[in-house]
Amino acid sequence: MKEGRMLAEINEEIRKSLAQNRRNSDECQLIAVSKKQSLDAILKVFHEGQTAFGENYVQEGVEKIQQLSKDIRAQSVWHMIGPLQSNKAKLVAQHFDWVQTITSLKTAQKLSQHREEGKPLNICIQINIDDSDAKSGVASEVKVITELALSLNLLPSIKVRGLMAMPDVHTEEETLACFKKAKMLFDKVKIALGQEVGHEFDTLSMGMSGDFPLAIQAGATMVRIGTAVFGARQY
Repeated sequence: MKEGRMLAEINEEIRKSLAQNRRNSDECQLIAVSKKQSLDAILKVFHEGQTAFGENYVQEGVEKIQQLSKDIRAQSVWHMIGPLQSNKAKLVAQHFDWVQTITSLKTAQKLSQHREEGKPLNICIQINIDDSDAKSGVASEVKVITELALSLNLLPSIKVRGLMAMPDVHTEEETLACFKKAKMLFDKVKIALGQEVGHEFDTLSMGMSGDFPLAIQAGATMVRIGTAVFGARQY
């Protein structure tokens, strides 16, 4: 996949992938992964219409968010998509809109404690879709995920929105199978949560620069793309 393509080109490819799979054009959102990108690069794509951004490192993301004008901050949505240590929970709760890497109740409790009342923090449960001992994430079992989601839902200022998956590098066939497994888990957990909780459980975040068409084919509602939007990392 060629790096540094224009934002419009990526959005067009997302629309084409959705159409090819008989999905509506608004069924998958692009998160522009801005780690190691300058604020100028972020503002450039913001002014081209991109409003959702993902950061992997807490301190780097917070510094960028703090530099935004009040107007641009109000119009942009920031996702924490990297590993989150409990000691960084306060910073994340105070600056980000989403956290996609929740793997435990303990971390979510700390986020809840520091989140401004009346502005729920959207969270996704990160699942270990490959069931690999070397990777973080909740076991890819419906019962385990559902129990965690129900516990998270009881926390003040936390809104459980869905699942995040990040498969290992595989062949196309294996990657698609992982994405389909994540979609199956998402659907089953949504049903298990029931109407009261399940109606807000609407996000399946999976797919990156090299495999997002496969993720869309499998049912992703959110894709996380960095180099194909911004080009090579700047630092």
